[in-house]
Parts: sequence; structure tokens; C-alpha cells
Amino acid sequence: METLLQNYFGLFPLKIEKLNGYENINYLVKTNNQKYIFKTYSDVKVFQVLISETEALNYLSKAKDFDSPKPIKFLDGSYVKRVIWNDTEILIRLISFVEGDFIGELNVNDNIVNSLGLMLGKLNLKLQSWSNYTIKSREFEWNLDCFLMSKDYIDQIESFEDRKLVQYFFQQYEFEVLPISGNLRKSIIHNDANEWNLLTKNGISSGIIDFGDISYAALINELAIAIVYISYRESDYLHWAEKLIASYHSIIPLEELELKVLYYKISLRLCVSACNSAKAKKENPKNKYITHSESKVSNMLRAWIKISPYHAENRFRKVCGFKALKTPSISSLISKRKKFFSSNISKLH
Repeated sequence: METLLQNYFGLFPLKIEKLNGYENINYLVKTNNQKYIFKTYSDVKVFQVLISETEALNYLSKAKDFDSPKPIKFLDGSYVKRVIWNDTEILIRLISFVEGDFIGELNVNDNIVNSLGLMLGKLNLKLQSWSNYTIKSREFEWNLDCFLMSKDYIDQIESFEDRKLVQYFFQQYEFEVLPISGNLRKSIIHNDANEWNLLTKNGISSGIIDFGDISYAALINELAIAIVYISYRESDYLHWAEKLIASYHSIIPLEELELKVLYYKISLRLCVSACNSAKAKKENPKNKYITHSESKVSNMLRAWIKISPYHAENRFRKVCGFKALKTPSISSLISKRKKFFSSNISKLH
């Protein structure tokens, strides 16, 4: 690693520390006056995605409302490079180190959650003015709009109870959200606002890192993902969801349709996480980072099914200033479900 850093960046590190990671391998690099993150990738097919991610980071580097990594140029002026390392072709890149405390290291409180909603709103507002063809055409299992890719991994979930919950929530999502999903606002989003990608300074959310899952997807996905990871260490999930929704809404006003699907988007992220983690664990059982959220996801899945989607929607609507909706009758729900399934069965013939 020292040779790569010296030859390609002109850096002479005092210390190189390997970091935990999901797929690619990252290193914290310390010189006499700076810290960097050196990122390596064994899958060279992601080259163009990394170029696009670099463009996104360069675009966001001008933002004053939050901190994010800044790409560091190679000596030749490029940002991503193919190299041979230990007789294997890999991709390498270097980004700045973002200072702050991870939300995952702290107890959740009102200041952190309120400021996180503001920060995510400002991030999404900025990204709405940016477009990239590679990101828009990217389909992969961590994009909630591509959830069918993750659905294939249900059988790899070890817990029978969790498998059944995931199957139920996928079916619920297909019934409640898919028919109206085309009407949701779409944008390029960070797509992975988890507690180890979110940073704070002086008890206030201040930065976001790891744009590796950047996606073009329903805008409400960003909020749903953040709600999962800000609340799944707690027990009162709706309380923290309300706090995050209210502050985000003050930056980007949420639409009623987005609030209607939010409960289901939250459950979808839990299901996608359970499926993808189960698959990754089978492929790389020695990587403990893969399963660091497994028990929290399982616990929230088991609690989330006890919350009525209509109750959750009305609580979400209230903090955004919308009137509460009347809960539909059992007979109307049964009729709606019968109509949905008869329509889908007819499409098979």
C-alpha cells in the first residue's frame, strides 16, 4: 500500500490502518499533517460507477451545509485508476477524511435527529439539481426500487420467523405501493444514510460519507432508509420517525403520496437489508461487518408488523400539517385486496 500511495499520489504515510467494509477494502492513511481514505475494489466492473460517484462528490464539495468526502487526484490528474496489485487487477482511489463522531457511537437524541433531517433535506435539495446517466441507469440490490433482486435471497435468511416476515412485507409492498410507485418523485439520492455513514460535531449532524450506494430512485427512499438506521437501536420507532420527518419536511416539503408509502418503504428497507446481508454472509462468512446490523433489523421487523400502516401514516401526516385520514373498514380492505389479486391473476393468462 505504501508503494501505491507514493507512486500514484506522492504521499508518504506514517500509518496505514485497515477499516471495516462491506465489499471493497478501505484504509485510513495518516501522513504528518493529513488523513485520507484509500479505497480499493476487486470488482473492476464498477469503474464507471466510481467515476460518476467522484463527479457527485466534486459537485457536493461546494456545499456549505454539510461535510462530505472530497476526491483526491492522482499525480496524473485522474481520480480512479486500474492497477495490478499482488498479480490481480484492482481499482484504487483516494478521498479526504471527514472529521466527526459517528451517530452509531452516540445515543440518539432530539438534536441529532432534528439536525439529521435538515442535513438530508439539504443534501437531497442539492442533488435534485445534478444528473448523471450512469447513476440513473444503475440497477443493483441496494436500490429499493430494484427490490426484486433482493427478494431472490429470502431463502438464505436463517431465521424461519424472519423469512416469513420478509415474505409478508414484500407482498404487502407489492400490493400497497407498486401500483402507485410511478407517481412518486424521483431523484439521485445517497441511498445509505446509516449510523456508520453519518457524522456529528458538537452533538449536531454534520456530515455524510460513503456514497457507494448512490442511486436514482424514489426521493422518499432516502428518508425511509434514514428512519430505519436512526431508530432501530431504540424502541419507539415512530417517535424518532416523526422527528426526522418534521425536520426533513421543513427543507423539502413531503407530498401526501410519499407519506402514504413511507411505512411500506421503511419495511422494504428492513427486508432488503435482511436478504442482502444473508446472501453476503453466505458468500463471506468471516466478514463480521456484514452482520453488524442483523439483530437490530430482525428486532425492528418483528416490532414493525405490530404497527398499523394507517396509524403510522396519520402520525406522519400530522407532523407535516396534513389532516388525519379515516381508517378504512375491514370490508373495504378485503374488497381492495381481492380486486388486486384477481387483476394480477388475469395478467398471467
